[in-house]
Amino acid sequence: MSIHSVKRELFEKSPGKNMAPSHSFYYKGQGLTKVHRRCVDYESDYTNEAYERVSYDNGRTWSPWKNVYEQIIKKWGHGEIMWAKPPAVYNPYHDHYVVLCMQRLFPNGHREDYRLLWSGIKGTLDHTFIEVSKDLENRSSFLVKYEEGADYSGKEYLDREYTEKNLAYFGCNLEIDSNGDILFPIGARVKACCKILGIDPSDIFPSCPHISNGLIVVRGVWNEKENRYDFYPSKPLVISDLKSSRGIDEPTILLLKSGRIVVVFRGANTDLPGWNTRIAPDAPAHKWYTYSDDGGKTFSDPVPYRFDD
Repeated sequence: MSIHSVKRELFEKSPGKNMAPSHSFYYKGQGLTKVHRRCVDYESDYTNEAYERVSYDNGRTWSPWKNVYEQIIKKWGHGEIMWAKPPAVYNPYHDHYVVLCMQRLFPNGHREDYRLLWSGIKGTLDHTFIEVSKDLENRSSFLVKYEEGADYSGKEYLDREYTEKNLAYFGCNLEIDSNGDILFPIGARVKACCKILGIDPSDIFPSCPHISNGLIVVRGVWNEKENRYDFYPSKPLVISDLKSSRGIDEPTILLLKSGRIVVVFRGANTDLPGWNTRIAPDAPAHKWYTYSDDGGKTFSDPVPYRFDD
């Protein structure tokens, strides 16, 4: 008799007013070493505390908590760098782990840059990375590119060839295709998507194309010689700001047995004067979906994901 799944629910009371704790677990290496991370947020879209503890026996016993905040938030001058790294995905075809992660730059500090963002001015700067590791200890990191621009080596905080290029909010997940390729969605800026498509942003998303996102699905093909993935971005997809005032948010990819690739994403009916919002006051905030039947090269026009679908 085999164990199909093991489930444990953990509930933690808020440690204080306006404080939201969160928990995640991941394995370190290929044995039974498990890491438990606990974060506390008391500002929107920002991690204020981070701790980890380690178990060497798959969760039976645990080490004391250790403050790991500097692994998530790094300071430089008046600026900050925040890293978001979800648990790794194992690729059995190439016997390694893959992590879809994101770096968010705050050139002026997170409070000022979030103030700018919600005022309709580009403040935060997001880039998506892929990390590859054999053992979850030593990792190689690669910037996901969909246009020409500088790579990242830790010194490009103010290099416009980095900060103004390949901006992308990472998608919610990464999937392994049946041939060992990886597939993942990213939220690339509407302005950049329109440039690639050869269209004027004012024709489809005139309100705030510099801070809202379109969709690009990236296929990663393992390059054995270079020991890295080669990235092949799809044709970008942009939704009108009359349908979703914030564009395409939090895309999630699904690989169907038929070969069809589906991406579901969150729409928005947010009405913000600073963003020059055009959406109707009574417009619903749908979930939307789009699909591809050509391996992720092109995607259909998005339609609402209704409850009866």
